[in-house]
Amino acid sequence: MPSITQRALLYLAARLAVAYPQTFPPRTRVGLGKAQTVTIIGYTNHHKSGVMWLPTNQYDDNKDGCMRYKYAWSTVVNEAYPALLGCHLEDMVNQMDKLTRPKLVMMEAGDRNKDYGKNYEEDDPEHPVGECRIEIKNVRARLSENSIQSKVEETIHAWRAHKSVIGHDASLFLLGYGHFFALDKACDGWNFNVLYSTQLQNLTSGTPEDINDLAAEGFNDPKIQYVDVDPAFEGHRFCEQGDRYRDQINWGSKVYIWNSPARWWVKVTQRGQSVTYDTSAGDYPPDDIVDKLIPHREGLPRDEGEYAIVTFRDPSEPDVSMETRVRPDDPDLANGGGSIARTLRPTELGHKEMGFITVEMLKRHYEQAVGPIILPPPVPKCQPIPGCECVGDVLRCL
Repeated sequence: MPSITQRALLYLAARLAVAYPQTFPPRTRVGLGKAQTVTIIGYTNHHKSGVMWLPTNQYDDNKDGCMRYKYAWSTVVNEAYPALLGCHLEDMVNQMDKLTRPKLVMMEAGDRNKDYGKNYEEDDPEHPVGECRIEIKNVRARLSENSIQSKVEETIHAWRAHKSVIGHDASLFLLGYGHFFALDKACDGWNFNVLYSTQLQNLTSGTPEDINDLAAEGFNDPKIQYVDVDPAFEGHRFCEQGDRYRDQINWGSKVYIWNSPARWWVKVTQRGQSVTYDTSAGDYPPDDIVDKLIPHREGLPRDEGEYAIVTFRDPSEPDVSMETRVRPDDPDLANGGGSIARTLRPTELGHKEMGFITVEMLKRHYEQAVGPIILPPPVPKCQPIPGCECVGDVLRCL
């Protein structure tokens, strides 16, 4: 059996995707009578638009069994949502067969066609012989081939020729992928393993950035539009300049992307006195302690029963230490409504920004509108709702 540290999540390094700004011509106004029904379809891949985390985030009463995150953009904008999860480009025609005659189809697909496997073993990036690095190499090769580009083109042509589109004034919006990591060379030095793994796997900014390019190029058709959602994450990505390590974990709202949702217990010891913090309950150690100690890992992670433990101690102040305790195979999370699957998905704030950009694109498509899309001012870091309270920047529900 592999140890807990061997099962550490190294998934983050393999999920880079980058969007580039596109320039669109102004659209002429399209008149829609009040009696007309405009059907909007949200077609999405995987869990990209979110999954449930807490019961308060559950989409309606989950009667369809999708466990969708209610703040996900496509679950809010759509009037019909036939796709559940795991969609590939070639699945789109099957989804269209189930529809009537939608005015607008919003499509977010292609990521699943990279065909990531399950090779997540630890590996030294300087000596890429392990399965994780082999898997990343294979994905890069698939992206550099013409096969995915051909699938994108075939999918769009299939949409054009579908019976629900022919003779119908329909539009197709392709939603891009925002890049989640800053593209600064300094980002290569960051480590995004959760705190029960050896510090071997760092990011590399060289992952191909083709998915968005493939979607945006090659179709000079005003009815086919590409939506660049990348600006939604500007200043809110992993390892941005000036970020602290604790900005990268789910203790605040600086980053608009979920990191691993594993529950952490943090024990801080000062001058012989220890205090344990349950971060999943919104109980966090002092910021100054975290910032001071997180660069000073003491030895390797160790396994104690079902827990993985890492100790941090600054040699200049040895009587102050911090210990993180994580249970990777947490049975309390196993039925958490997709909580583990939310890793590397946009948070509520990220979805709101993506939604704003999409609405502005719709305005430009259906009305006379020109000029750049200007994002609104940042929303408050935390907004309490009934049954929940703000603990720092994080909403915690009782």
